[in-house]
Formats: sequence, structure tokens, C-alpha cells
Amino acid sequence: METYSRERRIERVTLQQPVPAKADGERAYVVDASMRGVRLSHTGLLPQGKQCGVTFEWDGRPIELVGQVRWTRAQRTPSNRNVYLSGLEITNIKFDSEAALRRLVEAFVERALDERKANARGIPPVAATHLSSETPELFARHEWIDGMWRKTLSSDSSQPRSGFTVLSNESRHQVLMLQSAYEVADEGLQNLIRRLASMSIADDASMPARRYKP
Repeated sequence: METYSRERRIERVTLQQPVPAKADGERAYVVDASMRGVRLSHTGLLPQGKQCGVTFEWDGRPIELVGQVRWTRAQRTPSNRNVYLSGLEITNIKFDSEAALRRLVEAFVERALDERKANARGIPPVAATHLSSETPELFARHEWIDGMWRKTLSSDSSQPRSGFTVLSNESRHQVLMLQSAYEVADEGLQNLIRRLASMSIADDASMPARRYKP
């Protein structure tokens, strides 16, 4: 097995549906994942510091890894049964499994931006129909500098070297999601985030504007 590189850091994603898994042969569920680790829901106690083998599938591709239990906490269910949540840091992972895990995280970012673009294709507010098509777009440039985010409003839609540019009316939820992903991403995923942000701007610009009819 290949040793996991701690330098390759990507945003943790919460899975829409928990994925069935095995943790040291016991039934568990993966509730979120990243290139650094996974969070499991399970009924048996996993001691802190334990090295635990985890296997699950995503999109038909098997993922096998070994993780060290960093924390565990109990949660009470409506039926008064204890269910544990544990965070595992990846210590070893196979090459194919690492590629599948990376694709899972990248797909989450792509899906989130696709949903944002789909929402943007809805009927715009009535007030927006009075705007002239010659009104310049305003963009928000979010730059990641010395561990802090700096926001600048501009008519320039180009992507910064560090960070990303989106429309100024982008929802706060989406901006925070992208910032969170960017902060812990490696160079490859950072470039992907910038590329998808640029494509999102281009798609919005290509949508025909509604004309105002009195």
C-alpha cells in the first residue's frame, strides 16, 4: 500500500446519503470524506488511536484505506440507542482508491456549481428585467492571501492567481463553500475551482436576458 501524502489536502464533503462501509469488518456508514480522512457512523466503539481498515464503494469504484481514529463521540438516536461518530485520519491508501476518493470530492464541487447554475436559469426577479442589457456585470474577486480572504468588487471577470472570481450576486452559502474547499485544496483542485467559477460566469453571460414589456 502507498503511504498517503499529507500534502494533498482537499475539502471534506458531506455525502447526501451515508454510504455503507466496513470498519475492521464491522458495519459502518461513511457520512463525509476528504483526501485526509473520513467520518464514520457506527454502533461499535472504536478506541481513539486505533488503526482501522475501512472499505466502501462510490460510483461503482471500491475504496480501501487504513485510518487512525482521531476522535469518537456518542449520539443518542430517537430509539435511545447509542450511535457513534468517529473521525479517521488516512494513514495508508491504495493508488486506485486514492484516485476514486479524489473523484468523489471533485464531483461534489462540480455538482454544487452545477446546482448554482441551474438555479440561475430560473426566471429572474421582475426588477432585473428593467435593466439595460448594456449595464456592465459586477464581479466579486475573492483572493486567498496570507491565510485570509480579501473580497474586491470589479467589472473584471478574470480569475486571480490565488482564489476565484464569481458574480457579485453569488449567494453567501456558495461563496463560503468555495472558500472552504479552496483553503484545504491542493493545486489541482484549486485550478478546478477557478475553471468552474469561470465557466459559471460564462454560462450566466450566455443566458438571454428577458425584455421588459409594459
